[in-house]
Amino acid sequence: MIYFIKQGDYVKIGYTSNIQKRIAQLQTSSPNRLKLIGLIDGTLGDESEYHRRFSHLRGNGEWFVHTQGLDNFINALNKDLMYKEGFLGLDEDFTKVYKSFDSIALNINSGMSYKLLFWILGSDLPINSISIGSEQLSLFNKYLEEDGGKMISKATYYRCIIELCSAGAIIKISKSNYYLNPNAFWKGTKAGRDKVLQEGLEINLEN
Repeated sequence: MIYFIKQGDYVKIGYTSNIQKRIAQLQTSSPNRLKLIGLIDGTLGDESEYHRRFSHLRGNGEWFVHTQGLDNFINALNKDLMYKEGFLGLDEDFTKVYKSFDSIALNINSGMSYKLLFWILGSDLPINSISIGSEQLSLFNKYLEEDGGKMISKATYYRCIIELCSAGAIIKISKSNYYLNPNAFWKGTKAGRDKVLQEGLEINLEN
């Protein structure tokens, strides 16, 4: 496998068959903490090819200057092996792409919006999509009544939807179709989430 390890202003591009052992070896001779920022399948031949590709950034040996261009390249790499080897959790990846759940939560001011979000999260959603309309409002009101609360109006319901969109919890796809933010609330595998992000949704995660 090919690894990309960051230390200060440099990135080491190397090959190993055991990333855990390799990082431990490198760390013992480094005064600073090393961070694995990229890991993909590859051979010694691939390692040489990457060295040639970034030869203009070479510092010493296998260490290369960490420029924005190199960073963009590494960020675009497939993250599956990072997950498999235990170096990347869902929350870490999601904060790089969008923003943390804490940030989303801080932007939800209405208690009813919170209730709606947690009701949505607890629903049996088809591939994480959400239909917004009168039927869903009736189901939510039934849930509120069963929980000892009061039903809400259609206007309040849509205000909650708007707030959840503004906070980044859900994303509007069309007039009545929304999606849970795939980076924050995905139900399923990481590979499935990536497929939806790359192929199923054409969305601007900054909105």
